[in-house]
Amino acid sequence: GVQLAAKSLATAAMREGRRVLMFGTYGGVMRGGDTDATVVIGEETLLTPPVVDHAWAVLAMHHMSWPMLAAKLRPGGFLLTDSNVFQAE
Repeated sequence: GVQLAAKSLATAAMREGRRVLMFGTYGGVMRGGDTDATVVIGEETLLTPPVVDHAWAVLAMHHMSWPMLAAKLRPGGFLLTDSNVFQAE
């Protein structure tokens, strides 16, 4: 889910002519493990690797990842959760 969402966002941004960096990580579990994706979109040349200290938007699919993501989300930022799974406040 998260990796597909990141790839879709990156592809859409590239089709608009924007510069894009995408970086995905996967946990050691075959299915159901931790995964994280970062997408950086800009108008000018971007630096690599895409290390992001603060994000304006977060897609949180499970509450177990929330503490790490909450630390990165800017005040007033956009949070999208999967309400079927996400149980944090």
